[in-house]
Amino acid sequence: PDRYVAHLLVTRSSGALEARVQELGLGYTILGRQRGFHRRLFAQARAIVGDSHILHAHKFAGSAWGSLLALSARRPLIAHEHIPEGESVVARRTIYPLLIGPTARRVVCVSTSIAEVLRRSGVPAWKLVVVPNGVPVAGMLERGAARAELGLDPDRVIVGMVARLRAQKRHDLALRTLA
Repeated sequence: PDRYVAHLLVTRSSGALEARVQELGLGYTILGRQRGFHRRLFAQARAIVGDSHILHAHKFAGSAWGSLLALSARRPLIAHEHIPEGESVVARRTIYPLLIGPTARRVVCVSTSIAEVLRRSGVPAWKLVVVPNGVPVAGMLERGAARAELGLDPDRVIVGMVARLRAQKRHDLALRTLA
């Protein structure tokens, strides 16, 4: 930590990790923005990143903001993308090749399929780096053993969901469908 000072800039709202960030004594700012672009919040963010040596942005909206901040502050950007396969949102198909791709020094993708989606959208392949999400597979139970340990019928279909409990995830729809 003597070599650098980290500052976490959260464009939307705080989350479960805010207490941990405080505990570690990291500097952070929560802008609390809603959807879209907000000039006042951008000016506040620009003042924060002005002394930065490098910016690291996560996901689409963060990378779009990070690109604008990197351009205005003349700082390098590393974008980190988690988009689902086959994403076809017009804004994403437009902003990646026109703003994020040209601005970012590298785009870290959590899978080769995400890297391929971005490559097809116009991000140069040499900028795409795949760093898979970490899931330890050593010591995982074989399917039958896992079902036995959990007391699940070996012949029944089991459906599991791993996601944040937010309205946009439409858990209600999945639960009604499965009922």
